[in-house]
Amino acid sequence: AMAKVNDENDNDATLLIPEPNPTADREAVSLSGVSYQTVLSGLLSLFPPKDLSLRNAASRKDGYWQYISQGKEPPKHLTYGEFDFYFFAELLDRARYYYKSG
Repeated sequence: AMAKVNDENDNDATLLIPEPNPTADREAVSLSGVSYQTVLSGLLSLFPPKDLSLRNAASRKDGYWQYISQGKEPPKHLTYGEFDFYFFAELLDRARYYYKSG
């Protein structure tokens, strides 16, 4: 989910701020024994939520944007978006589980 707040420099601009996942287990550990909360803290340090609008703007200069801006469907191999870290961590754990068991 995203929260919208006014840009402090421009009252007409709206910043998108990712909201924390209220159902995330903050004590969860990956299959490899890494604390999700530790990784999330690092990601939030590298990619501050308050800069999401800037990252979105930068992404519109390449990749899928050339298709979207023309109303065309982007190629399926192009992936875009920021999403909940805990969802991503679960996805990686499942991929690791099925890779090792398959």
